[in-house]
Amino acid sequence: MAYQIAYDLAGQMKRIPQWKMYLKYFGEVMLVIGVIGVILWTAGGDWAVTISALEAMAENLGQGSGLQEAFSRFCMAVLLGAQYG
Repeated sequence: MAYQIAYDLAGQMKRIPQWKMYLKYFGEVMLVIGVIGVILWTAGGDWAVTISALEAMAENLGQGSGLQEAFSRFCMAVLLGAQYG
């Protein structure tokens, strides 16, 4: 079982389970996705390009690419679609 131990100033120990750390990251990722969704929803744009870029991002993540690389490719696909659209 994976866990992290955190100490406060008084020297008291607090064990933080691994799932709580993952839950924190999951919440942050969902917040970022939500903000991106709101921006895309209010900005209008070409939905065909956006959906195509989201599908490519999901495929990149499925193939084991990191989140940063997949998101970078998503942004470039949207920008190129807007430029050539």
